[in-house]
Amino acid sequence: MKITSDQRYAIAALAKKELCRRSYRDYVEFVHRGHYQHYRHTELICKELQPISDGKQRYIMIEMPPRHGKSMTVTESFPSFFVSKNPDKHVIVASYSDSLARKFGRRNREKVVEFGNDLFGVELSQANAASNNWSLSEHRGGMLSTGIGGSITGEGADLMIIDDPFKNAEEANSKTIRDKVWDEWESTLSTRLHKGASVIVIMTRWHEDDIIGRLLNNSPRKWIRLRLPAIAEDNDDLLNRKPGEALCPELGYDEEWAKNKKVEVGSRTWAALFQQRPSPESGNIFNRKWWNYYKSLPGSFEEIVES
Repeated sequence: MKITSDQRYAIAALAKKELCRRSYRDYVEFVHRGHYQHYRHTELICKELQPISDGKQRYIMIEMPPRHGKSMTVTESFPSFFVSKNPDKHVIVASYSDSLARKFGRRNREKVVEFGNDLFGVELSQANAASNNWSLSEHRGGMLSTGIGGSITGEGADLMIIDDPFKNAEEANSKTIRDKVWDEWESTLSTRLHKGASVIVIMTRWHEDDIIGRLLNNSPRKWIRLRLPAIAEDNDDLLNRKPGEALCPELGYDEEWAKNKKVEVGSRTWAALFQQRPSPESGNIFNRKWWNYYKSLPGSFEEIVES
């Protein structure tokens, strides 16, 4: 039997949709309609998120430099896939501001409206369709988006996503705000997790005592840590990069860019913001409190160090 070109196209389209129903890697590319491209690090992230959508409980930390597609790959897209595939499950997303969280909710709602019925046979509820709080028609599942400290009373989560809980370096360097974010996790967000719920914390690091630093030191959960520095530093890099190799040169963030950016922002900001390796403000190797100052020099020195 001869297959026409129209039939081949229809078969290919059906196959693509089936892939998108099963694979988050294919879904995230499909729902952005040509405005999304995978790179090595986004492939890795999708691979690690896939088991969550398939029903496995996971705790994942994703540490990435700015402008490398972390929110587009995760927070703007994964909730719509997770809920559409598991229509009785619920997602809570928290970020540093209510407006940013609302944007995450809106982006996922748009994907459900456009692709939910065609790919998964689900539709948005007309009775509950706000950008920051929406649910699926004839199902219990949905998504709630809130700023840190916002009200989630009575809500529970099968998937919790915390995306950039600090707005900038000023907030991250404030112990008061770091304590506020941690208290929000301990007293509110973590108490909303249903049995078997998964958690994703995704952020650019600013401070060693941020929420990821505290979770690493205090959380009893078994975290999968995806630390993706702008420039590879270790021989056991998650992407098998050689030391000195850039994370995503395809976006223009190559080794030359890194060299110039490090000079521009300074070594401490570079280590934290781009390498996801924040160091204590007092010094990581030489602590400031060790240094003494003299109005008049001693008569002799046992040792002189110059740098």
